[in-house]
Amino acid sequence: MTGFLTPKEKRKLKPAETGSFAAPIPTQVVSSDEYFPEPQTSMQRAVEAHIRQFGADTAAKLGISRRAFFATAAGMAAAFLAMNKVYPISLINITLNGSSPVVVQGTPDAYRMIPFREELNDGQLAEVVSFIRTSWGNKAAAVSPRQVGKIRDKTDPVRYYELDLLRMR
Repeated sequence: MTGFLTPKEKRKLKPAETGSFAAPIPTQVVSSDEYFPEPQTSMQRAVEAHIRQFGADTAAKLGISRRAFFATAAGMAAAFLAMNKVYPISLINITLNGSSPVVVQGTPDAYRMIPFREELNDGQLAEVVSFIRTSWGNKAAAVSPRQVGKIRDKTDPVRYYELDLLRMR
């Protein structure tokens, strides 16, 4: 398949690998040869800053380089932690809708996050998520009932019985 960019436009693109920061996850949109990427947003820059800081602090404590830390599963977890600091959507979603079972070597786990969709209104759920985001050393912004309402309107709770039927086939 040929791209949509002209040869001159393609020469202006930079490969993602040559970016200024090699995070475990992309912190800005990259391009194929079909379009020019949008510039990095302020929220993407905030995620990148959190990843850099957490990676540097943790790598120093472990006595390894930041690059070596980011090559580990803990480095990926740090990136997700940074994303959840800036973007509360995942935490709102899992608190609102629950989580599906984790299956390891064909065996589903015994515990999972239950949905609080029916038990808590938007204000109450915002308080719970805000507490998580501002406790135990977390310094993320509080979540508003409006943010919860938007996620509630666009999502559905996990249906465990459907997941079990799919797994059994």
